Amino acid sequence: MFLCLSAFAEILPFPPQDPSLLPIGANDRNRKIVDDEIARITNTGDSNPVGNTLEAAGKLDEKSALTLFPKWDFYVFKYSNYLKKEFEEAAVHLAGGLGHTVAVERGTGAILRLGHYGNHEAYGDLLKRAGAVLRDTKDARLVWDAFCAIHCKSWKGYPLQQISEHEWRLGIYSYDQTVSETGGVRTIVKRSHYFLVATEAGSGAISTWKSIVETSDRRIEQTR
Repeated sequence: MFLCLSAFAEILPFPPQDPSLLPIGANDRNRKIVDDEIARITNTGDSNPVGNTLEAAGKLDEKSALTLFPKWDFYVFKYSNYLKKEFEEAAVHLAGGLGHTVAVERGTGAILRLGHYGNHEAYGDLLKRAGAVLRDTKDARLVWDAFCAIHCKSWKGYPLQQISEHEWRLGIYSYDQTVSETGGVRTIVKRSHYFLVATEAGSGAISTWKSIVETSDRRIEQTR
């Protein structure tokens, strides 16, 4: 069913009401790459009990991403797992709301896949390949907003912080986590997530992009 999508004039974007995603036309310069990606997502192999339902695909049309990466095209794919009929007794884990973005460099045809979940190392590879720079707050905002757009994240409001001349923390968020509870005593720590970005002296070119999780502010609370 889903492989037949490649024969249609367009593929509907995800989600349809999202203004940052456009239909992928039959004459799109990367249409074959898009069709091949749909086949890769939906063809999981006869021996695999888990299949993927392609829920939608669209071409990213978002200012920050296109400004930071003017030589790249971005295609967003959303899909979910299902259990194939011939494997109904199999004990497998099924996931929904999966997705990734395929970045295609114009001219070279180089392809990068950027998963919407995980540590997002591929975004660091993209930043380096594109020669992205981070010299001030404006650059930091562009790098972060483009990240959120490409990975379909509603995180643009997360704080950005410069911690030294050549290091930044982007997308900071924190929460309290209970790590143990016994005998009426609860131990709580603060967990902070962010992306550490390092730049080269002089040029400001991004040299490091790394997902960081820090634990701090360990404290004890009485629960009774």
